Amino acid sequence: MRLYIIQHGEAVSKEDDPDRPLSNQGKQDIQKIARWMQCQKIGAAAVLHSGKTRAWQSAEVIGHQLHTSVEKLNFVNPNDPTAPFIQHLSEGNEDLILVSHMPFVGNLASRLLTGKEENHLSFTPGTLACLELDEENEWHLRCFLSPAMLCECDKNN
Repeated sequence: MRLYIIQHGEAVSKEDDPDRPLSNQGKQDIQKIARWMQCQKIGAAAVLHSGKTRAWQSAEVIGHQLHTSVEKLNFVNPNDPTAPFIQHLSEGNEDLILVSHMPFVGNLASRLLTGKEENHLSFTPGTLACLELDEENEWHLRCFLSPAMLCECDKNN
């Protein structure tokens, strides 16, 4: 099982728009991540998100690019505990994509990898981490990429 954890793209400031939709840069970054995922032939049962505008918009871009359903979860907001999501993960074995927020995404990755919510990974807007669950039920980090690290792949894919 693989879990792709993504911090939503860069959002506009709260002063510019209280709903904090994606900025133009945030849209570009998420599109870049989504195209990279498509080029890598990454698939998932669903793209899950918090429901906040910036996460929902990011999830929609990824879901559209990968032809994957997009679903809202109520327990993946910035300051939510990770235990409910980890329980949700344990109920299935399909690959999933989660689009959420800091510090949740950092806490989740750290808890799965180390057992502690100490936020060891430095997510920035648009960053993707791929974690994989092995046969011994242990999680391993397979990749950690920011949009700035990616070169454009063939847009015809």
